[in-house]
Amino acid sequence: MPMAKDAAAPEWLYENGPYSDERHGFRIDRILFCGKTRYQEMLIACNSFYGKMLFIDGAPQSAQRDEYMYHEALIHPGMCMHPSPRNVLLLGGGPGAALREILRHRSVVQATMVDIDGELVQNCRRLMPEWSDGAFEDPRVKLVIGDGKAWLENSNENFDLIIMDLTDQVDLGPSFPLYTHGFFSTLKSHLNRGGFAVVQSGSFSGVETFCCCSIRKTLGSVFSHVRA
Repeated sequence: MPMAKDAAAPEWLYENGPYSDERHGFRIDRILFCGKTRYQEMLIACNSFYGKMLFIDGAPQSAQRDEYMYHEALIHPGMCMHPSPRNVLLLGGGPGAALREILRHRSVVQATMVDIDGELVQNCRRLMPEWSDGAFEDPRVKLVIGDGKAWLENSNENFDLIIMDLTDQVDLGPSFPLYTHGFFSTLKSHLNRGGFAVVQSGSFSGVETFCCCSIRKTLGSVFSHVRA
C-alpha cells in the first residue's frame, strides 16, 4: 500500500487509479487496519473529512461520509421497480451497506449475501459497523463466504433481484469472471419472472467510460432490456 509524505500534510495516501494527468490524495489521520487478505490488499483508515475509509488494492471503495449515495443508488431503483421483492441475492457487498439498504424493504423475506473474501467481511464488521448497521444480525439474512460465480452456478434457488456489488471489472481481479456473457446468462436463469439484475458498472466518467460501456454491451447480449 503506497504511502507518501507531502510537505503540506503529515501523511497522505494517493490512490492507484487509471488517471495519467491527475492524482487523488487523502490525508490519513489514523490507520485502523492494513494487511492483505487471501484475495486483495485492504486498508481501513480515518480521514478528518470523510471519516473512516475503505481502500482495496490501493483504490478507495467507500467512505463513511458519503457511502449512502452509492449504496442507495445501487439498491433502491431495482427494489422499487419490483412490485414485491421477497428473495434477493447480493453478490459481493463486503462492508454490509448494500445489505442494510435491501433490508429497508419490508417485503424482503430472505436476503442472501455471497462474498468471496471472508477476512474483508470480518474486518468490516469489526471496524466499520456503521456500514452494516446491524444488517448481518437480521434473521432474514443468509451470509455465505464463497465464490459467487460457483455458488450461483450450483444453486437451485431463484430470486426476484440479483444485485452485483463487486469491485470494478479489472483483468485478473477476483471480480473479473463475473462480468462475462456466460455469467450474465447464469444470472438471468436464476431470476424469477419479472425479476431484475443490478450490476455495479464502474464510474461513467472520463477514462472509466469504456468499462461502463463494455459491461452494458455484454448485458445487452443477454437481457432484452438494459438501462444505465
